Amino acid sequence: MINLRKLSGLPAGTRLRKIASLLSDTERRLARDEAVDRRYLRGLAALLLEKHPEITAGRGDLAVLLQRLTATGGSLDRQKPQPDREPADELRRNLNELRHRILTLLDIAPADWDMQNPGDRSGVQTGRCPGSGKRSGKDSGLFRGVFIDGIRSPFNVGSIFRTAEAHGFSEVFLSAGSADPSHNRSIRSSMGAVDLMEWRRSGPDEAAAMVKAGLPVFALELGGEAVDQFVFPRAGIVVVGSEELGVSPELLEIAKKSAGLVSIPLTGTKASLNVGVAFGILANRWFESSMTRSEQPRC
Repeated sequence: MINLRKLSGLPAGTRLRKIASLLSDTERRLARDEAVDRRYLRGLAALLLEKHPEITAGRGDLAVLLQRLTATGGSLDRQKPQPDREPADELRRNLNELRHRILTLLDIAPADWDMQNPGDRSGVQTGRCPGSGKRSGKDSGLFRGVFIDGIRSPFNVGSIFRTAEAHGFSEVFLSAGSADPSHNRSIRSSMGAVDLMEWRRSGPDEAAAMVKAGLPVFALELGGEAVDQFVFPRAGIVVVGSEELGVSPELLEIAKKSAGLVSIPLTGTKASLNVGVAFGILANRWFESSMTRSEQPRC
């Protein structure tokens, strides 16, 4: 950690950016149940009160937080309760609020990958039991894959990887024209899922071969059956098409002859969804429909 005296001497903008980074690191330590240096936090709070009164302008809650942080010292450790310290989860939430206030003042709009890892959230129920590290679909013997067909945006590719991993998909297939999962933006938007999922380049011929081998293929595309009416196969591959052109004619024909097309009904004027969002809706419906109640992950 940077020395507080050195931190005090930095230009205002640089100082705030550094403090935001330090707060982020502290949040991660709290999420891992690691002790943090409360005395250092007290120094950061005092520095913010002295150098950056704009932090608390119109925010009485942050003023109270900073005053409280400057009032007590010592180490924060879940294993060693202290009567004058707030619970680690509460402190983490407060530091998160303070950090985002700083980012707002710096006119920095945080991206999804700037947020803390969702797996660190305490008490939030997800589709897997905490600490299990298992993907339910693959572990239950079901093969569920997603075929990314001509999706150009690395952000969208990464988002699809993240959703696929969260819903227990077995593998990701990518057409030759799709963005590279190894692209920095894909890695960032996937929140590490690119490293957890099996993936490979593929084409219509392989999809056709899978159908012949008995694995259903269907496509998320306009003109299909409504997602709440569609009969999802227990196992299979869903094709998700280009942001601009949709699913390619070759894969569309394969899907039509196999498990069909599925669509998400929309009523708004725009009547359009980002491809990553659309896949998220479909993945959750498929996840629920393809598993019996006894197979649903339970903690």
